[in-house]
Amino acid sequence: MCKQNTIRLGCENVQYRLLLIPNFKDGKGVVILKTHHCLSDGLGFSTLFMCLSGEFDPKQLPGVKPISFVQNIIITLLTPLLVIRATVELLISFRTPNSINDDKRITGIKKGAFTEDLILDDMKAYCKSKNVTVNDYLCSVLSNTLYQYFDNHKKEKFGGIPDYVNMGMPYSLRQPPKSIKDVKLVNDFITVPIELKIRKELDESLPIMKKVFFDLRTSLKPFGFLSAFKVLVNLPYVLPKYGVDLISEKNHILFTNLNASKTLYMFDGKKMLGQFYYCAGIG
Repeated sequence: MCKQNTIRLGCENVQYRLLLIPNFKDGKGVVILKTHHCLSDGLGFSTLFMCLSGEFDPKQLPGVKPISFVQNIIITLLTPLLVIRATVELLISFRTPNSINDDKRITGIKKGAFTEDLILDDMKAYCKSKNVTVNDYLCSVLSNTLYQYFDNHKKEKFGGIPDYVNMGMPYSLRQPPKSIKDVKLVNDFITVPIELKIRKELDESLPIMKKVFFDLRTSLKPFGFLSAFKVLVNLPYVLPKYGVDLISEKNHILFTNLNASKTLYMFDGKKMLGQFYYCAGIG
């Protein structure tokens, strides 16, 4: 997976690959579907996989909690103000130079790495005992890991360990299709920037990240960024490209709890033994 991450698809070819590894491990095979993000967003890909499987069950696709009629009216009325606020916030935000990017511009060179497998049941049990979500926990672990990284890669010009790094959070209002004929392979989301606080201990980072995600869920900020981007994509190409580049340069981490089926996909009457999604960063 890491090797494939470094290999570009190339603009002269179709923007997808299907890779079959018959004898991957313990006599089991693996199929890798590698695509460019231009084909669709996370929900679109998850729906596509379900269309290819032997059973299409829209209830297995997670969706954002629908907005009520009253909430929709309020957000529509506030949209102009939300767009202005999001645009100003993005323009005045700062890149945070640190030893991850070494204060350099985007190179386009990708480097992949993976952690050890995480045991989801144990993780959920721990989160329940602490009254936090899995997202709260994972970002807190990331916070602690980055603290160790910065501590091991100190550079005087960065002034030691930073207080935070910019993290992009993909956000969308798309709902799962009710049937195969309603499936749409489109990109309809925006990356909302948030601050990932860098802390040494898990007990210190957990309450911080819990508040960050709670504020994000109850804030109008995501609607502002989503609306601003919808306006931007209808303008001449140079402007949306500038907006995407601006967001990409200021974010060091992209956190994506990618939409996926709640159950394993069916092929030829048999369930897959596992499924794995990986969303590569811009570079």
